[in-house]
Amino acid sequence: MRKWLLIAAMMVAMTAKAQNAKGTFSVQPQAGFTVSTLANMESYDLVGTKLDNFVNGGMLFGVEFAYQLYDVVSIAAGINWSQQGTAWQRYDMSGRLQGVLPSDAYGDVSVKNLRVRNKVELGYINLPLTASVYLYKGLAIKTGVQLGILTNASEMSRFRGDGVIEGSNMDFNMDFSRSMYDVSRKIDISIPVGISYEFKVPIVVDARYDIGVTRVNKQHVEGENDWKNGVFRLTVGYKFKL
Repeated sequence: MRKWLLIAAMMVAMTAKAQNAKGTFSVQPQAGFTVSTLANMESYDLVGTKLDNFVNGGMLFGVEFAYQLYDVVSIAAGINWSQQGTAWQRYDMSGRLQGVLPSDAYGDVSVKNLRVRNKVELGYINLPLTASVYLYKGLAIKTGVQLGILTNASEMSRFRGDGVIEGSNMDFNMDFSRSMYDVSRKIDISIPVGISYEFKVPIVVDARYDIGVTRVNKQHVEGENDWKNGVFRLTVGYKFKL
């Protein structure tokens, strides 16, 4: 079985054709979105209620420089800034806000249909180094290694609802945030794995999943798993030949 798989891979490599000629350089500005989570992060405890860890959406902007090493193999180095992190499921909580907000500051406050959203937002300058193998024309698979430099880290809570404050009806909108920069590691290592397709225009659509290798939290907590980035990114770029 392994022999036949090897033969098939060799046949694909021999019949593959790259969009760019061997020995050419190119630059590709790109933009897109990210869907990320922090693997192994505990569920969020909101006044005795456990909220499951979910995903957080963000944006990505960057540029990639590539060199066509062989007809079917290229290498690329890039730089981008991406929004990452995680979020917890939204939670509807009616009634008084005791235990959530300081009672001495807000007095007699009651809220109906209170919607609570908590999330961790991380920003990274990423430096990916990847190799691509073209399977057929512009279709390529890729992998490599990526260095991430933390630019910002914060935890945010958002409260939205229809409330009664001191006997008056009013919309209830409150946001809280705290910095997590000092408790987060400044360097992140991940393994990008993905697939891309280059059209003749030449527009490049690139889908990758970055598998976190190093932990995000600075201090390891005994008995708990380390948090690690998991990021799906989809970008669209335009390739200029140099």
